[in-house]
Amino acid sequence: MLKPMGWYEALPSVKATGAANHHLIVDVGLAYLSSGLLLAYGAWSPSIRSGALTAGILWLAAHGASHLIEFLTGAAPLDRFLVDAPAVLAPPLVVIGALVLARPRIQT
Repeated sequence: MLKPMGWYEALPSVKATGAANHHLIVDVGLAYLSSGLLLAYGAWSPSIRSGALTAGILWLAAHGASHLIEFLTGAAPLDRFLVDAPAVLAPPLVVIGALVLARPRIQT
């Protein structure tokens, strides 16, 4: 978010979606920042853990799902999907995996 145009220039898959939109780039950064803060807060706050972790995963999962749907419906070609997939599918899958592994502790 501090250097949105640098981020845009550094990621070929982002550039492939069209011209840079400073506002959109910052919005996406804020969404990731919010998710990360909620996940961190949930990890260290047992009293609200379930809600914070659920809220934190929502953006990550929705963003990953939107890329998957674009590919499955033909809106995104395979080569673009394969470039995007690690960055948009790995974060929610890692968090979901961690939640499954930590499930007994989350309920406390």
